[in-house]
Amino acid sequence: MEHKNRENVSEYTYVHGGDIFRGGIDLDLSVNINPFGMPESARRAAAESMERWEQYPDALQRNLRNRMSERLRKEGFPVRTDSLLFGNGASDLLYSIFQAFRPERVLIPIPGFSEYRKAAETVGAEITGLPVFSAESVSPYDDDAVLAAVRAFAEHLSPVSGAEGDAAFCRKGAADPVSAGTGRHRISGMVILCNPNNPDGHVRTFDFVRRIFGICQKYGMILLVDESFLWFCTDGKERSALSLWRCAGHEPEPSGLIVLNAFTKIFAMAGLRLGFMIADPVIIRQTEELRQPWSVSVPAEEAGIACLAEREFVRKTSGEIQIRRNELQSRLTALGMRCAESFADFVLFRTEIRDLGDRLQKKGILIRDCSNYAGLGEGWYRAAVKTQESCERLAAEIGAIQKENADKDA
Repeated sequence: MEHKNRENVSEYTYVHGGDIFRGGIDLDLSVNINPFGMPESARRAAAESMERWEQYPDALQRNLRNRMSERLRKEGFPVRTDSLLFGNGASDLLYSIFQAFRPERVLIPIPGFSEYRKAAETVGAEITGLPVFSAESVSPYDDDAVLAAVRAFAEHLSPVSGAEGDAAFCRKGAADPVSAGTGRHRISGMVILCNPNNPDGHVRTFDFVRRIFGICQKYGMILLVDESFLWFCTDGKERSALSLWRCAGHEPEPSGLIVLNAFTKIFAMAGLRLGFMIADPVIIRQTEELRQPWSVSVPAEEAGIACLAEREFVRKTSGEIQIRRNELQSRLTALGMRCAESFADFVLFRTEIRDLGDRLQKKGILIRDCSNYAGLGEGWYRAAVKTQESCERLAAEIGAIQKENADKDA
């Protein structure tokens, strides 16, 4: 929400999906939550934690960190417990990262998740857009174009060479007056990637992420990769920035890299709230120092631990989402919509019906109006991949609206 110093809460501006509290919505396609819901094991674990609700959660998150480290190691990523930090969703950690490192300049994807810009604004960072998706061609910019834009951004910073490069992110920059006396310094730059990108759903390869990270290392910048939707890709593991943890030359972990993720979407824990970040221990410590100690509740912790054992749940979800996403894209395309090729659990599309969102809302369907995304504009919408029935209903209602328009013009 954007705070406007208004006394009436109804006058606040909400810029995300999921605003079903206005009433009259029986099909919410505006948020990208797993249509299979929360795993039963997670529901049971959250409920059974009730006896501990009078206790404070473990401020050091020991159980969560141990379990997550175990799971990652089984998948081939040697991530230590001191390279992990959990929070009240990924956005909670995003703001903490900015408060901890206070970058002078930030490169954010365009179009992209609005909280990247808002988090950067809280520390007065100079914000530059990184075009990753073309509204004109309804397709992503190719890797070379994006890499060139990152290099151009980096060249405005003072290059760091030799042995300084890896750790430069935590030393570089002038002293921050806000944190004077604390030993903290503002970093000169940060690059943010979202993979797959929200709202278009395009996914990049690991090699692309590796090349971006190389530029960031050279210039002493932090690279933050948001992988909140990578769970829905059938080959997500091969594309993850976490592979940098097992690359030669990084012992035991890459320095200056943050991987941000959440249980929110894949495990349908939007209400319980649980996100996590993976980074080298220096970044983890500096971020943790600025946080309140009990950001993860007991039920969220227990549900999260249960989810870490649900590997088959994730595998089945990604396979089924691929099938349902293809069906949704086909139906929207048949209706004349121009759809972005997505690899996540949502589809971005453009229509000539500028008031489509409002008219669907009157029919009880909520989709995400993407006109407020930088680089898009009016006529752009995003629909979540849900059930076969929801897909059919959305297509039928859009078809009915098109017929109403045709009859009006006749």
